[in-house]
Amino acid sequence: MNISTLFKPEKSGPFFKSKILKSFLKTFQHFFGNFTAFFNGIEDPRILQKTTYPLPSLFFTGILLFLCRIMAVRQIKFLLHTKEAAKTFSTLFQVDTIPHGDTVKNTFAMLDPLQVENLIPKAVRILLHKRVFEFGRFKGYYLIAVDGTGVYVFRERHCEHCLTKEHNGNTIYYHMVLEAKLITRDGFAISVGSEFIENPGENPTKQDCETKAFHRLAEKLKKNFPHLPIMLLLDGMFAEGPVFQRCLDYHWQFLIVLRDGNLPTVNQEFRNLQSLNPACRKIVRQDGLVLKHIWINEISYRDTQKREFSLNVLELRERDGDKETTYRWISSLAVSEKDVDEFAKIGRCRWKIENQGFNCQKNGGFELEHPYSKDTVGMKVFYYMLQIAHLWTQLVERGSLLRRIVKEGFGALKNIAMRLLEDWRNASILPDDWDSLEKQRYRIQFNSS
Repeated sequence: MNISTLFKPEKSGPFFKSKILKSFLKTFQHFFGNFTAFFNGIEDPRILQKTTYPLPSLFFTGILLFLCRIMAVRQIKFLLHTKEAAKTFSTLFQVDTIPHGDTVKNTFAMLDPLQVENLIPKAVRILLHKRVFEFGRFKGYYLIAVDGTGVYVFRERHCEHCLTKEHNGNTIYYHMVLEAKLITRDGFAISVGSEFIENPGENPTKQDCETKAFHRLAEKLKKNFPHLPIMLLLDGMFAEGPVFQRCLDYHWQFLIVLRDGNLPTVNQEFRNLQSLNPACRKIVRQDGLVLKHIWINEISYRDTQKREFSLNVLELRERDGDKETTYRWISSLAVSEKDVDEFAKIGRCRWKIENQGFNCQKNGGFELEHPYSKDTVGMKVFYYMLQIAHLWTQLVERGSLLRRIVKEGFGALKNIAMRLLEDWRNASILPDDWDSLEKQRYRIQFNSS
């Protein structure tokens, strides 16, 4: 049996029309195997004799909420519950009905968020083993961008861990998270680790912040990916000795934005040495732009703890007509004429965590800033479900399977979610259909253009 036979549109019955749903289900099964097996390892705190829905089925429902861009837990009842959808759910989890949103929300609030969080590096390790992200490597290193973003804002204190700030005489309570995303030049932005930025209590002497969270997140990354060759792409706030030392200790490389106000001695030395090193310049003309690269290697820096570091500085001056924009980075890797333009491209790749990452999750229907649960634990579990849904969506959108079976196209990418929901509501996947889908073997390739 081949793909064209399995997904043949002229077959009768709703199953053979549900191309988008089959693409999603087959993509997950292709990479991660059985749903129940993937979600195993999470302790279920409920009394099992009194439960109707196995824990994997609740995780699946929570993820489906984001896959279909439903945007509110209460909408599960109205949008995911149909007779045909119930048949599919029964095939996948041997349960006759789809859980109510309150069941999902209440169960999530009972879980250990650290256990749930571990599902994300588990998925990433599988994808790394299958060499999905090989194209994205630079000098053998995987690129991981780290940045913080606000997720929830409240007018009143939400919990004892809320961060606070004053705005127009009012106290704003909010939550932030520091994200590490594996990014590739062909557009992937996959979460590999998250660290919530939160206070230890209501009245801390000093609030939690991104630089503190960085070291907690770094420890997680090292634990979950102990031997992975990593190059961190960081914002200028992380241009400091403790971050350099952490990377050295973990055998990681880094490329960090260097602003004018960062590391004054390094910036000054870079300016002083430019005229003495005319060979460390390269001009590239590309698409009407003039790109001038200037680099100086092995600039010494001593931090406040008297630790010595050797830093390499690269500056890109981009001229578009009369407008010139300057970018500057420090790196642990030496720069040369051969790879200077590639270094600059990698430095600018850091914005993918904003564009393909946070922006997509906030404005692309995932509603990252909507608190799907007011419970502190439930809120985190929903956040992790969102990250898995975003990972799954990227595998489908960029994979060859969707392009091969949906020949008629689907317009904007957001239409995939709409058609997935349509398939979920109107198609039914019966046990024989699912067995046939699981047995199918083929490669899913990704566009590396």
